[in-house]
Amino acid sequence: MAYQKYLSSIYASFNLQETVHHYKERNSSIQVTLLDSKRAFDTVDHIGLKIKINDLGIDGNLWKLLDHMYRDLKSCVRCNNVTSRFFSLERGVRQGSALSAKLYLIYINDLIDILSTSGKGAVMLDLNVGCPVQADDIALISPTFSGMQCMIDICYNYSVKWKFEFSPSKSQVLIFSKRTETYRDLKLNTDIIPVCNSVKHVGIILDARFNSTERTLAACRTIRSVCMSIIRMGVHPSLLNPITCSKIIVQLCYSKGLYGCELWNNLTKHELLLLERTHRYVCKYVQGLPRLTRTDKCTSLLGWIPIESIININKLLFFGRLCNMPSKYLPKNVLMSRLLVFYHKCTENNFGFVNDVIQIMQKYDLQKQWKSIVKKRVYEYEENILKQRLDSDNDFEYFKHIHNSIEPHRAWTILRQYPSLNFQAKFIISLCALVRPSEPDAELLLCHKCGFFYGNAIVHILIQCCSVAPTRDLFWIDLINIGPIEFSATLHAMEDIYLTLTLLSCNSDKCFILEKSDADSFTHSCVKFIYRLCKEYDS
Repeated sequence: MAYQKYLSSIYASFNLQETVHHYKERNSSIQVTLLDSKRAFDTVDHIGLKIKINDLGIDGNLWKLLDHMYRDLKSCVRCNNVTSRFFSLERGVRQGSALSAKLYLIYINDLIDILSTSGKGAVMLDLNVGCPVQADDIALISPTFSGMQCMIDICYNYSVKWKFEFSPSKSQVLIFSKRTETYRDLKLNTDIIPVCNSVKHVGIILDARFNSTERTLAACRTIRSVCMSIIRMGVHPSLLNPITCSKIIVQLCYSKGLYGCELWNNLTKHELLLLERTHRYVCKYVQGLPRLTRTDKCTSLLGWIPIESIININKLLFFGRLCNMPSKYLPKNVLMSRLLVFYHKCTENNFGFVNDVIQIMQKYDLQKQWKSIVKKRVYEYEENILKQRLDSDNDFEYFKHIHNSIEPHRAWTILRQYPSLNFQAKFIISLCALVRPSEPDAELLLCHKCGFFYGNAIVHILIQCCSVAPTRDLFWIDLINIGPIEFSATLHAMEDIYLTLTLLSCNSDKCFILEKSDADSFTHSCVKFIYRLCKEYDS
C-alpha cells in the first residue's frame, strides 16, 4: 500500500478499520492478525528478487542495471577504528536507495495475490479486503478462525519458500467481537501468536474493545511533550513572534499528535474535553498568558479554532483525497461501498469514517455550500475561457471593455427596478452585440445631421454629434448629479471611444467605484438616454 502514488500508511489503516466497522454493523466478529517481518528489508534474497523482477517482464538495460546493483556485493563492519574483513552480501536491499521500497513490494507482491485469491479473507460487498498491506506490515482480516489460520499458513509457507521470516512474538492478533466466545489459538508454524486488546498499526492505535481513550490520552501527551521540547529548543514566545511560534508548534506538534485523526470516530465528550484542554494549554503557553485566561479570549487572539474543528478539517480533506483517487485503487472502492451501505440503510447502525464525514457536512451545512462551490468554480473556469477568446480575437476589442464576465448585463438587471425600460434595455443590448472596431483602412463617413466626418457611428451619436446636443446635455446633468463630483470629472476626461464603451456597459466599476444606489442610477441614466439619443438622431 505504501511507496505508491496516491497511497500512504493511512489508506492501509482506512481499509482495515472500515472493514472492521463493516462487520461490527452486522454484529459479526472478526479477527485481525498483524504479522511482523524480521528485518524485512535486510532479508530480501537477491536471487529470489531477480526471479521476481524477471517474472514481471523487466528486461533490457533496466534488467542489466538491477542485476549489476545486486551482484557480488561485499560489506564490512567498522567499530572503534577496527575494520573487519569483507564478506559477501546475498540478502537485503540497499538502505536509503530510492528503489529499495519498490523492490521490496515486488518481492512480496505474489504473497498479496495469493492471499487475495485464497477466498479466506474478509469481504465488503463485492470487494476482497482481507489483506491490507503497508510495506512490511501485513494485516490479515478474516471473519473465521479457520480462514485466519489458513491465511497465516499461506504467509508462513511463502516466507519459507522465499527465505524470509515472520516473528511470532512480535506479531499480534486482535479479536473484534461483542459476544463472549471461546477462541482458538492462532499459530505461525508451531508458535502461538499472542492475542492483544490494543495494538499499533502503521502508527495508529487500534482497540479490540472499540475504546479510544488510550489513543486520545496518547495524542494529548504527544502534543504537550513535543510542544515543551520545541519551546526548550528556543521556540519561545518571549523570543519569537507568537504567530511564528504558533505556526512552528502547529506544524510539528499537531501533525504528530493528531496523526491518523482522519480515522478517529465516535469520540466521546470526555475525549474531546481532554483534547481541548491540551489545545488551550498550548495556546496560552504560546502567548505567555496565565492559565486561568478565558478560553475564548486566548484562542481568538491567536486565531486558533477548537481542536475538534481541526480534526473535522482533516477528515474532510481526507475525504476529498479519497474522492479524487482513481477508481482502480482499493481505498476508493472501499469508500464507495461504505457510501452505498449508508445511503441504502443496509444496517440499523452506522459506524466509521463515512458516518463521521456526513455528520460533519451536516454540522457545517456543507451540502448547500457544495452547490455554491461547484457553481463558483464552473463559472470561474468558463470566465477564464471567455476572456481568452476575447483577448485572442480583434473583433472583440471593444466588446471586452463593455462586458467580459459571465453575468447578466446591467441593462437587464436594472429592469427589476424599472420594468418600463424593457424596450430601451433590449436596444442597449443590441448595440453591445453590434459594436466593433472599424477596419484600419475604412473610409470616414459624413454625418447628414451635423456635416462632420466620423469613423464609428455609435461614438459619433453618443459623444460628438451636435444635432442631439440638448438631449446629451440632459444626460450629462444626470451624470453630474450621480455620486461625488470626481465621478463625472473622470467620465469627462476619458477618450471618446472608452467613454462610449463605459456608457454601453452601464457599469462604471472599471473607472470609478460607486455605491450601489449611485451605480443603479448610472445604469438607469445610460439605458434611458442612450436610447433617446439614438432615436432622436434617427428621426
